[in-house]
Amino acid sequence: MLPIDISEHGYLVDRVIKFSVGGGVIIGIVSFAILFYILWRFRRSKNPTPLSDVPPLLKKVVYIDFVMIIFDLILLFVSTYAWLFSL
Repeated sequence: MLPIDISEHGYLVDRVIKFSVGGGVIIGIVSFAILFYILWRFRRSKNPTPLSDVPPLLKKVVYIDFVMIIFDLILLFVSTYAWLFSL
């Protein structure tokens, strides 16, 4: 999977890469399992009248979350652009 080590510490780098990829896969699987459970548990057919009166503080939190998501997307696109065209 990984190329042959050409340095004395290459196996340590390989171990870190494998650990990072494995951890990312585990976190992704758990995250998707939680997401699908929430989608199944709170589907519209089981909850036809969701909460109609949202507290004002919760609305502010949702707006802050949207702003953070937009900021993260901008950061993602800028860093991807910089990474692709700096080679």
